[in-house]
Amino acid sequence: MGTETGGDSRCVQIALRDAPADIGRVGVGTMAVAGSYGAVTGDDAREVLELALSMSNCLVDTADVYGEGLVERWLGELSPKGRPAVVATKVGLVRDAASPYGVDIVGRPDYLRAAVLR
Repeated sequence: MGTETGGDSRCVQIALRDAPADIGRVGVGTMAVAGSYGAVTGDDAREVLELALSMSNCLVDTADVYGEGLVERWLGELSPKGRPAVVATKVGLVRDAASPYGVDIVGRPDYLRAAVLR
C-alpha cells in the first residue's frame, strides 16, 4: 500500500515503496483512446492523453494490444519534459479476428521480451 503525498486537486499522489517517483492515485486507462470500443480520431485521442499528462505525476495504464503500440508512441511524443508519467503496461495479447474474443494470448518468452523492449 502506498502513502498519500501532496499534489494538486487534479491528481492526488501516492508514494510507493522503492518507486522512483510518486504516482497519481487515479490514472487514465487508454483502451478507449486506442479505439477498442469504437472509432476515435487521432486528434481526440491525443487531446485526452495531453490532458492526462498535464496532471502531476500521472498514472497511465496501457497495453501493446491497444492500438498495437500507437498509444505508447503518442505517450512518448506528448510526455512533458521534466514531468514524469508512470506507465503501467501489459503484454501478451495480440489481435486475432479468428478468435471468439478478437484476441489471442501469446506468452512465448521471445514475444514478451520484444513487446517490453518496443
